[in-house]
Amino acid sequence: LSGLVGSEMCIRDRHGLDSVLLSPEARGECDAILREHRLADELARYQLQPRHRVLLYGPPGNGKTLLAEAIARELEVPFLRVKYGGLIDSHLGETGKNIHTLLEYAGQGHCVLFADEFDGLGGARDRNGDVGEARRITNQLLIELERLPSHCIFIGATNMTGLMDNALQRRFDFVLEIKPPTAELVKRCV
Repeated sequence: LSGLVGSEMCIRDRHGLDSVLLSPEARGECDAILREHRLADELARYQLQPRHRVLLYGPPGNGKTLLAEAIARELEVPFLRVKYGGLIDSHLGETGKNIHTLLEYAGQGHCVLFADEFDGLGGARDRNGDVGEARRITNQLLIELERLPSHCIFIGATNMTGLMDNALQRRFDFVLEIKPPTAELVKRCV
């Protein structure tokens, strides 16, 4: 499994949400994610679960990874990062099996599972030139994300949402645009 996921830093060594510069809209959505997970037991009394699939999108270098780490820190859960080198396999069907193994492992406990450059994994199934394996991978992702328990927060990050499969995009409970910082946010940072 170490070829599929890397565990980053111990929890106490990470930064929290206050260290991340966000637009008011993105901060509000992050607060909602955290609130729901902190109230998971209360939600369960009403047969509800916290929403747990998050898609971050926006230009590179604006803090998508930093935000995913901060959410893990705020919830005091492990931060697991997908290792694409171990996930993608040249043998037919093996990538789907690896996705199943990865998400089954992550779903065993409370954690944040982070997949950067997610568009490379969940590409549109109607792309020209696809030999079928990419469609199978996206189908496997659709199935596995539906099965993932709510105590595991899955965060996908992309710079190019236009390359992602539409059905896969609809599986996300939160879709947050991480915009370049405004002049006001830069001043706050300084």
